[in-house]
Amino acid sequence: YIYQGLINHGRGIEIILETFKKMPSKYIVFMGFGPLQKKVIEFSRHYENIIFKKAVKQDQILSITRSADIGISLIENTCKSYYLSLPNKIFEYLSSDIPIIVSDFPEMSAVINKYNCGWKVTPSVEKLKFLLNSINKKDIVLKSKNITKAIDAYSWENESLKLDILYK
Repeated sequence: YIYQGLINHGRGIEIILETFKKMPSKYIVFMGFGPLQKKVIEFSRHYENIIFKKAVKQDQILSITRSADIGISLIENTCKSYYLSLPNKIFEYLSSDIPIIVSDFPEMSAVINKYNCGWKVTPSVEKLKFLLNSINKKDIVLKSKNITKAIDAYSWENESLKLDILYK
């Protein structure tokens, strides 16, 4: 598993850390920087399945992210903006050809519901742990097969058509 991006409050960092702390057979890589970076580093010193990597240059993100099986984007419902968000990291994961785990909020869920390219979960330790225990390699392969449809739908070529219509 991978979490890449800003290591900050409201991004599910504590939930992910507490979950993986209880699941030593599952590995998570945090790649990024931010206010909770020291907490991630501290956990990585105590739990070998929690790994911290410094942020990398933009042109390296996809190749490193591609080495994971699943990307995690757990936004917490701390404000309406977060609840209605559709984080860029979701598309970075999908562009890296890995399925995603996202918060069960409207916009993120819509991507999962429409393209079946990952899983949605209520952001909590218990719910995330249950979900992680239920995912197997066959599920990952199945979800991965649907990524191309999602990426094509959200491509600049398709999104720019929407802007053209709005501007006209």
